[in-house]
Amino acid sequence: EFNPVDAFLPTPWRASDHDPILAHFNLQPGLNRPTGQRSLMLTSTLQAQVFPNPTPDAVMVQWESQNRDIEMVLSLYGTEGRLLWTKTVPAKRGEVSIPLQALPAGDYYVQLVCEDEFKTLPIRKE
Repeated sequence: EFNPVDAFLPTPWRASDHDPILAHFNLQPGLNRPTGQRSLMLTSTLQAQVFPNPTPDAVMVQWESQNRDIEMVLSLYGTEGRLLWTKTVPAKRGEVSIPLQALPAGDYYVQLVCEDEFKTLPIRKE
């Protein structure tokens, strides 16, 4: 006999692709490094740009972030969300060239992720 409560137990009596999925997300505000106090990021300190855009072969990504002695991850995604390229860099400031020669013409996205901040920039390859 089916008991709806059983579907929410860690070991339900049956398995089905129609069983509910329970997820827990621990969404906490970011930690403000200089003071050690918790705060929400209301304004972005991460500035970034890509050029040339559109481009036939490669794009340069430049960024600058205030008070950052940490690392940042740069990633290139296709419009379908597939990760195509990634690199870890110092977050304070820098520039990286992303090669696009092997990719077909179309739209792509560069995402910069640094602790509690991120930026997503569109790119068009001709």
